[in-house]
Amino acid sequence: MAERAMLFDLDGTLLALDTEAFVHRYMKRLGEYTAHIVDPELLVKSVWQATKYMMTDDRAERTNEESFRDHVLSLCGLEQEGIWPV
Repeated sequence: MAERAMLFDLDGTLLALDTEAFVHRYMKRLGEYTAHIVDPELLVKSVWQATKYMMTDDRAERTNEESFRDHVLSLCGLEQEGIWPV
């Protein structure tokens, strides 16, 4: 059986990409997809804030994922089990 792979060119290396338009649409759809759990506007705002926080969190004992996750959950007032599986 032949193996299959799906490759994503998110930085525009292979194909022209309007990153700003992509991110705007992605965040809009993410908000819509999780609207039954959290207000879409709050989620998008929190994702951006948590991303900035993660980029400045220099604690060696924490991964970027941990830093982002804990901050976004706190900002949204959610527990990991309530949204991460979605």
